[in-house]
Amino acid sequence: MKTRTVVIIVTVVILISFGVSTFSSIISISELFEKNNSKEAQLFIEELESDITDSFADSVSISKTINNSFIRDFINDRDDYTEEEASAYVGRYLEELKRQFGYDTAFLVIDCTHEYFTEYGRMKVLDLKGEDDIWYSNFELSGKEMELNVDNDQANENRITVYNNIRMLDTNGRFIGVCGVGHTLKALEGDISILEEKYDLTVVLTDKNGVIQVSGDNTRLGTDIDSLFKPYIDNYDYSQRYEYELFGSGAYLVVKYIPEYDWYLCVESPEKIDEMQTLIMKNLCATLIALIIMVIFVSVAMKYQETETMIFKADSETDAMTGIYNKRAFSEMIEEIKSHGTVADISIVVIDVNGLKQVNDEKGHAAGDELIIKTAKTIHNLYGNHGRAFRIGGDEFAIIITEPLDDVQECIKQIRSKTGECELKYSDKLSVAIGVARGEDYLDVSVEELLELADKAMYSDKEEYYKDKRHERRAR
Repeated sequence: MKTRTVVIIVTVVILISFGVSTFSSIISISELFEKNNSKEAQLFIEELESDITDSFADSVSISKTINNSFIRDFINDRDDYTEEEASAYVGRYLEELKRQFGYDTAFLVIDCTHEYFTEYGRMKVLDLKGEDDIWYSNFELSGKEMELNVDNDQANENRITVYNNIRMLDTNGRFIGVCGVGHTLKALEGDISILEEKYDLTVVLTDKNGVIQVSGDNTRLGTDIDSLFKPYIDNYDYSQRYEYELFGSGAYLVVKYIPEYDWYLCVESPEKIDEMQTLIMKNLCATLIALIIMVIFVSVAMKYQETETMIFKADSETDAMTGIYNKRAFSEMIEEIKSHGTVADISIVVIDVNGLKQVNDEKGHAAGDELIIKTAKTIHNLYGNHGRAFRIGGDEFAIIITEPLDDVQECIKQIRSKTGECELKYSDKLSVAIGVARGEDYLDVSVEELLELADKAMYSDKEEYYKDKRHERRAR
């Protein structure tokens, strides 16, 4: 089968496959998109949760260090200090703690006096019934070891601050106060803003009542979360890693409970119709490019294979010593003539080198090889363009002439003359026996019979050579 036909067939098959795969891609793209969104949501949740955890983990650890023997001793000996001494004493300690670890504020509340200390010293005495200080009573009654509390920092221009409240106990396990550090959420809010802008998301942290505690937009702090999220917070399934819901073409929401802080991380992504269409187009373009590359590759590969096959075929049909066609190629051409042609269109010439055995015995095989090579070169030069020349035995050759042969005797004379004129290094002269059978003279014979006629004519010519007693007859 010709290469062009094969390429066309392969191309059609590839086009059909392309159509089927494209149709399947379009059908399944929404499912793939949903899976991608689910994975995207999971990655966002994990990244944000990690950021939140990192934001507070160190502050919890540092807050716990305040509850040490130094502070407990101070609380135990509070009556030994004046207000000014206590203010300076605790203020220096909290200021150093704040400076050393880079927090925005540090605080201490003594239960016996309800005094509130910051890095600025003694700030006030808590009003346990007042709205600003109710957090203290609530935390004391909760029995919790630690909690987060988002509140205004009255010591620092009422900026929104996240406090890590740590319960303080004496050596007997008696409640003696609350300590901790606080920091603003600028870093976390910045991370959230970047994610929101980069991925077109809405991200907030809320308490259990749906009140926003952290947001990339400061104006939303303290407001209620969108009603879309409220049912997921109210009915949160704590056995799941998170709540996830997909809406329309790529829109989704995720709610993740963060137990360490008793907050809910809420992420909302809008519909992504354009993104889906872009994904489909990219998929189609990529498939089309792959198709074109595949067709080109197949064409080149098949052309290369055809060339390699031709080279291999030529090598398998070429005689290694002489470079002309070998006996295998001769047999194939005979079979081809039997199948598609008639002997009327061809002539067969059979040639045998005379006295090769004698030359080999007397002058060596290099001399004999020279005679074989010169014979092959001569007959190829004479008839290579009018047919094919073959080496069919050690010193036996054949020519299948595929053009009209006007004069048999002239053919014999020409071959004998040209071989006799060869310049030789090891021998004096090259002599050959020649037999010719012209197809148009034997219209009723087969190609094998025509070959036999040429062979007999060659043997008759060889007999004339051996009538000369100087020539040693080779055992055949």
